[in-house]
Amino acid sequence: MGSFVGPDLITDGLVFYVDAYDKNSYIGSGTTLTDLVNARPGTIAGSPTFNSDGYFDFDGSNDEIEYADHSTFEVTAVTLSVWIYYDSGGTYDTHATIFGREGGASSPYKLRIYNSGATAQIGLQVYDTTYRQGPKITPNTTFDHNKWVYISCTYEYDSSASQKIYVNDSLAGSNTTGGGNIDTSSSYGFGIGADIYYDRQWGGHFAIGKIYNRALSLSEIKKNFDTQRDRFGV
Repeated sequence: MGSFVGPDLITDGLVFYVDAYDKNSYIGSGTTLTDLVNARPGTIAGSPTFNSDGYFDFDGSNDEIEYADHSTFEVTAVTLSVWIYYDSGGTYDTHATIFGREGGASSPYKLRIYNSGATAQIGLQVYDTTYRQGPKITPNTTFDHNKWVYISCTYEYDSSASQKIYVNDSLAGSNTTGGGNIDTSSSYGFGIGADIYYDRQWGGHFAIGKIYNRALSLSEIKKNFDTQRDRFGV
């Protein structure tokens, strides 16, 4: 893989962006992964293996990246987008977080797995005054193991509180959960590769993660996918 950002990355509403290949985000060594939007440092814990192609390999045991609480994480609508690689032989804890803002019993939003293992379903969970679970997709069914995939999930409070999940440039599922704006009271920060509150680990490859403070449209998600797909051979 090489570096490929391109001119068409959507920046409207982008509040957090990390890319393991970009030297402004990760210099190739050390324990800091920096957010490219606001220059916030994240602490790399455990010993995820860094590959010079531009990704981290999480072992599913004690690897994680943690960001301190910050006001830009306090969004009332959200899009989470990640480039990840699901290893068929990886270790995936029950209810582990792939990418999300943690708050224990009131985690505001996170892309998480349900149950455990390499074929456990994954999806977005948000919290307003209670948990709202979005549509779920299944590794090695909805998308292939041992290949890079672009997963995006969105939540917006409208007349029906819509949640959607996308695989690469296609809508994979949607539902309406009721509810309101995402709770912004959490002070537990943001985690990559683990639920940093309950210490539940995810064991795949992680290259890029983005947070938007609004629900992106399908055309916007497709544009972001097309901008970076060549880097991942998709």
